[in-house]
Amino acid sequence: MIHIEDKKECCGCWTCYNVCPKHCIGMKEDEEGIRYPVVDASLCIV
Repeated sequence: MIHIEDKKECCGCWTCYNVCPKHCIGMKEDEEGIRYPVVDASLCIV
């Protein structure tokens, strides 16, 4: 399961969002307007 602790670990490419077979990854906008992945753990199969 994806878990980003430091925003430097994410390049904002949306690949994780696009390839998730269960569509449990959403992209949440931060205070600067940049979107980062957020996983709904109840739907994740990893």
